Amino acid sequence: MSSEYTVRKIGAPNTLEHRVYIEKDGVHVSPFHDVPLYANAEQTILNMIVEIPRWTNAKLEVSISPRPVSRFLRRPVTAYFG
Repeated sequence: MSSEYTVRKIGAPNTLEHRVYIEKDGVHVSPFHDVPLYANAEQTILNMIVEIPRWTNAKLEVSISPRPVSRFLRRPVTAYFG
C-alpha cells in the first residue's frame, strides 16, 4: 500500500537547517490537522507522525509554523533518546 503523502527533506540531519516537510500533491500539509487518523477506508490502518526517525535516536519536533518537522529547537544541541 502506498501513501498519498510524501516527505521533502531540507538540510543535513542533526543541524539547525534540517527540515522535513510532509506534502500531499506537492503542497505542504499540517501534521496536526491535515493527516487523517485512518490510512484506509476500512479504518484498519492508522497514520502516525513519529518524532524520532527510524534507525536514529535524535529527536525531532513538529513545529506549529510553518509546519515542518525539525530538530528540537528549544535546546542548543540535538536531543538524543534511547
